[in-house]
Amino acid sequence: MFGTFDDVALPHEIDTLFDAAAEAHLPAVIVFVEIRTEEQLLDQLASLATGERWKVSRETARGLTTDDLLLGIRWTTSVDGIASMPMGFWRPGRVATKIHNPELLHAKTLTVYR
Repeated sequence: MFGTFDDVALPHEIDTLFDAAAEAHLPAVIVFVEIRTEEQLLDQLASLATGERWKVSRETARGLTTDDLLLGIRWTTSVDGIASMPMGFWRPGRVATKIHNPELLHAKTLTVYR
């Protein structure tokens, strides 16, 4: 199942697509067409964090020393309440770059795909 959003998507909009994909036993792919900057990505994540079935958290990895901002994203299914972790964010045809901006959630860097 495939969906696109031209603006910040509300949590229930993504829930609807994920639920439909699960009912049809299909994977779901969502494209956020207008996300171009780390601020826009953080705006989308902040929107998701307002949903009752979403949790966005700052994460650490044991043994990893990095200035990158690591975020965890969890979505809870409607039927069984099972937590699922979306795979991540990527812009096709682009490579990862580090954006240095200490104002972003008190992080020193954030990896985004351009």
